[in-house]
Amino acid sequence: MRWARWLRRRDRAGRVLAVAGRIPELVAVAPGGERWTRAAAVNRALVEVSGGWGVVGRLYRWPAVGWVEDRVYSWVARHRRALAGVWGDPPEM
Repeated sequence: MRWARWLRRRDRAGRVLAVAGRIPELVAVAPGGERWTRAAAVNRALVEVSGGWGVVGRLYRWPAVGWVEDRVYSWVARHRRALAGVWGDPPEM
């Protein structure tokens, strides 16, 4: 999965474990058990890798940004197979 590889390359501190799963949506789980799904999980992962990506991930807290990201995530999720051909990277499911 392209996202998982991209995230691993930027996570120099090794704080995020990106694993391909069998569920149709992205899930982030904190050591304490707190969970995020879909666009919120993407943004939480960006916050954890820190640096400039942390700033990008924190923008999700703004209601308008979060609303747009949630819709974009849903659209991409619905069209994942078709987009894999464009991206040249089949899903790991």
